[in-house]
Amino acid sequence: MTRMTWNENLSVGIDSIDRQHKTLIKLIDELHDVVEGDSALRAERISSVISKLVNYTKVHFMYEELIIFKHISFPGADDHKYMHEKLFDQVAKFQDKLKTESIDEIYPRLMEFLNRWLSSHILKEDMKYARYVKEKGLEIG
Repeated sequence: MTRMTWNENLSVGIDSIDRQHKTLIKLIDELHDVVEGDSALRAERISSVISKLVNYTKVHFMYEELIIFKHISFPGADDHKYMHEKLFDQVAKFQDKLKTESIDEIYPRLMEFLNRWLSSHILKEDMKYARYVKEKGLEIG
């Protein structure tokens, strides 16, 4: 399974967001390591990492929505929030499948989804508000 790695093409030019994106990538890599590893506690560790990933993603999305979008009055905020909601719907489906299917069956689809979604979301959607910030000459802490 291909790992997602940070590169400067993923930078939105807002330090706080870039740090959060790097953390999300590290959590996806941690999931990869747990699944690929050989451990008697594998299922428990997988559940733990998925929970950390989901929780951190919620924190990241709340930061974007409540701090960034409100601060800059981003006109695309509603559409962006809707995409966040759709992500959680899809992740919830994967979590439900883990109750009835093995991680070996779900893992390739989950990792492909997470890698594709995160890179696509950063490169397309997050770049929209990053451009807006630059165009308006706004400051983000």
